[in-house]
Amino acid sequence: VLNTLSALAQIGDDEPILIILPEFLEKILNLTKDWEVRHRRCVKHVGRRVWLAASGTSTVYGHAVLAESIGPLSEDTWSAMRARHHVHGPRMYGGSTHAYVLRHVSRCEPLPIQRKAGAMGFQTGPWAV
Repeated sequence: VLNTLSALAQIGDDEPILIILPEFLEKILNLTKDWEVRHRRCVKHVGRRVWLAASGTSTVYGHAVLAESIGPLSEDTWSAMRARHHVHGPRMYGGSTHAYVLRHVSRCEPLPIQRKAGAMGFQTGPWAV
């Protein structure tokens, strides 16, 4: 577990922050969920550390390595792997459903960030804290 001051110093201006619904973020941080599903693939951040923020807040709670971006997911792949995302039912985004595979997840002390206007999926850096 990182302390707040050292973690803040570690969030670089060019580091991605992934915005996630709080209930799913908690499952990721508890290591019970390792897929985050989105409507498009993300190759830009694969292999990099991404910080994890709760939507509806201006707070980062941990980080992970975005190991892979898989998709679009077929209906068969979605059905077979849906448990990794913790959402039941059809593909979230139809034929444009992609999975971000998260590895090496670490929780940190809550870190305040300023959310960029319009940032829905990723924002880069803590902006102004």
